[in-house]
Amino acid sequence: MVFGGVMTESDFPSLTNLPFNSSYEDNYIAGLALSRDLLDLGLGFHFGGEIGLAGRFGDGTSAELWGGPSVRFEGLDLGPVSISAGLTVGFSYVTDTIGREREVEQENDGDATILYYAGPEVAVAFDALPDTEFVFQTHHRSGGLNVPFLPTINNMPNTSNANTFGVRKRF
Repeated sequence: MVFGGVMTESDFPSLTNLPFNSSYEDNYIAGLALSRDLLDLGLGFHFGGEIGLAGRFGDGTSAELWGGPSVRFEGLDLGPVSISAGLTVGFSYVTDTIGREREVEQENDGDATILYYAGPEVAVAFDALPDTEFVFQTHHRSGGLNVPFLPTINNMPNTSNANTFGVRKRF
């Protein structure tokens, strides 16, 4: 998948903070991700993994590397359109922090170099191009400070989110 997007000033999306009403930073992300389905779980669900590399730029520059397991739902067929959903979770490493991430790091006396990663997504494919998906993804990094079932990493809460759009080629 090739993708790009804008980093937000807000926490991880919720019903009161949807991507279309986010406040945006002057920071951007562009990258590549390679994902692979490894196991058919049945009922349209697949287990796999993803690894990615991105550049982050705006009020500074930084590279990001992430990876982890993924679960994808193959989707709903609505005539000539298929809609699918997925979630990748794992870890993310950045060479430097930027924007809101840097501010949260300073406020919490933390370190946002290595954090948890979550990438929920929705993808659309058309019958005419069945191996090409158009993907909306929230690219999220967090230390898990306010997540009761996760150990906190480096005293960090939510740090950065980006709303991204991309194109995935299946092979």
